[in-house]
Amino acid sequence: GEGVAAASGPSVGALWRRPDPNVRMKAIVLLSRSKTDVAMSAIARAMTDSSDAVQRVALSSIGGAGGGKADPTATAAASKVMHTHESWAMRVLAAQALGRLGGPEATKQLREAAVKEPYALVRDAALVALAGYDKNEAAQLATQMAAHDAEPRVRETAAKIRDRR
Repeated sequence: GEGVAAASGPSVGALWRRPDPNVRMKAIVLLSRSKTDVAMSAIARAMTDSSDAVQRVALSSIGGAGGGKADPTATAAASKVMHTHESWAMRVLAAQALGRLGGPEATKQLREAAVKEPYALVRDAALVALAGYDKNEAAQLATQMAAHDAEPRVRETAAKIRDRR
């Protein structure tokens, strides 16, 4: 279990640098079971991997079971993906990862995406992610989005979050 992953942290950490994306993905899955700083740091770096498949696994595993702490490196990496990845689906995964990480910087990044992101599904995901850990901040943002977002589905999600208080 976790003891094995923690004990093998450095050697598993070396695996994620291998050229084969499948090996890197398996390493990230193993690292995600460990809550060590070394593991968190490797997963954060994998969020901006050259392989979308590796990025997807890293984004999905961060802040997983046992709850993520607001790790600044992970938050910065997820934020970068959320704001710059060409795939809206990856930007959604990054917003969800930020929601699991939480913390003031994640809040700032999610608010920005919820308001400025051109793709409606990403705005929606950013608001939902924020609501997952900061109800008050999400309710304030939802009030604004319910009134002003261009997309009816986003306005609907925002109204639900606003009214949940």
